[in-house]
Amino acid sequence: MQMLIATLEDLLQAHEAMLEIARSKQDVLIKGDVQGLSALLEKEGQWIKRLSKLEQERQFQVEDYVRRLGLEVDEDVTLSRLLALLPGSENKRKAERLAEQLTETIVKLREQNELNQRLIQDALKAVNHTLDVLTQNESEITYQKPDKQGKGQPGPPPGRGFFDIKA
Repeated sequence: MQMLIATLEDLLQAHEAMLEIARSKQDVLIKGDVQGLSALLEKEGQWIKRLSKLEQERQFQVEDYVRRLGLEVDEDVTLSRLLALLPGSENKRKAERLAEQLTETIVKLREQNELNQRLIQDALKAVNHTLDVLTQNESEITYQKPDKQGKGQPGPPPGRGFFDIKA
C-alpha cells in the first residue's frame, strides 16, 4: 500500500505541475507570446510523458493489490473500487485523501485547459478576420461609382486581392 500511496503523491504533484503550466499558458496566450507558448508546450510534453508512466504504475499497483486480496482482476479495477474493499486504516485514509485531491486537481486542470482552448479559438478567429480583411478585393473595401470601378485605379488588377493567395 505504501508504494501505491507514493505513486498517488507523485501523480498529484505531476497534475499540480500541469495545472501551473496551464495557468502560465493562459497568460502567454493573452499576451500573444509565441516563444513562451512554445517553451510551455515543451515542458507540458515532458510532464505528460511522466504522467503516462505514473498512471501505468498506479494501474499495476492497484491490480497487484487486488490480486493480493484474492480477488479477480478485471477491466473495472479502479482506485475507488480498491479503496472500498480495504478495511479502515491510516493508509486507507491517506490514499482516500490523495485520491480526492487528485480528482480536484484534475477537474481544475480540465477547466483551465477548456479556458485556454477558448482563448486559442478566439485568437484564431482574430487572425482569420485579419487575413480576410487583408485579402479582400479593393472594390470590396471602398465605395466607388459603378461606372468608374476598375478604370485607372492604382493597385492590384480588378478581381485580385492585396496579396496573391496562390503564391
